[in-house]
Amino acid sequence: MNTVPPRISLITVNYNQAPFIQQTIESVLSQGYPNLEYIVIDGGSTDGSVDIIQKYESQLAYWVSEPDEGQYHAINKGFERASGEVLGWINSDDFLLPGCLGALGSIFQSLPDVQWLTSRMLVICSEYGVLQAHSDAGMSGDAYCENVRRGSNFIQQEQTFWRRSLFDKAVGGQIPTRHSHAADMDLWFHFFQHSDCHVVDIPLACLRQRADQRWRHAAGREQDRVLREEHLCDHGLVTQLRRLVYSAGLQNAPVLRSLLRRTLGYSAQKIVMDADGLLSGDPPSWHVNEYKFL
Repeated sequence: MNTVPPRISLITVNYNQAPFIQQTIESVLSQGYPNLEYIVIDGGSTDGSVDIIQKYESQLAYWVSEPDEGQYHAINKGFERASGEVLGWINSDDFLLPGCLGALGSIFQSLPDVQWLTSRMLVICSEYGVLQAHSDAGMSGDAYCENVRRGSNFIQQEQTFWRRSLFDKAVGGQIPTRHSHAADMDLWFHFFQHSDCHVVDIPLACLRQRADQRWRHAAGREQDRVLREEHLCDHGLVTQLRRLVYSAGLQNAPVLRSLLRRTLGYSAQKIVMDADGLLSGDPPSWHVNEYKFL
């Protein structure tokens, strides 16, 4: 197997986020990943962000500060310059968690069939500095598109990464921009048409939530609209039965849980570290387990 880890290209976009961007940049660079291409696209900030970015100029593959047409236009500008095999973006008020890039490199290197992945564990940092962790039941294209489990099964962008080959095939290497707040959800729908999403049980990144993030409410409304617009999954009898199960809370009944999971559960793929990787000093190896969840 090739011993050189895959090149990971990460994009950070920023506009007037000086209180947070330094933590974001350091969370990426401090990981010491040996084949990293880190690109920062600033939208012409006037709050001191540029001074912070310039401090790290020697460690960045590219950076620019100039007016743009919004967040997703800026992200696409970054991807146009990216040359990595593995891609992702991290907003300038979120941050990667320790070990993220090393895990990504070894997973994508040892599991060539994995086209994209996300963490099953959502880590949130509140405006008060409090960390919270929430583990979802699982991830699958059917569950995502049906949206039966309201309020869950959403794919967080800061902890989701994919192969360039999937990005090129699904969307021509450009994030769709028809939605001003939910372009990431639109991207996931395109990905699901080519490959299911794998989940890994290690936390990869942290989402920062603040009271002044009004766009999060708009994003939720756009997400619902995208779900209504896309008709990628069957909404027949099985879907209706799942809705009935969730509305009645039957999935939580111990006597029914196993039966319902076998008969109505979603099929999913989980990435698991091989036991030897926990005991040796060598880079970890991974395998994929199939399972069902409700």
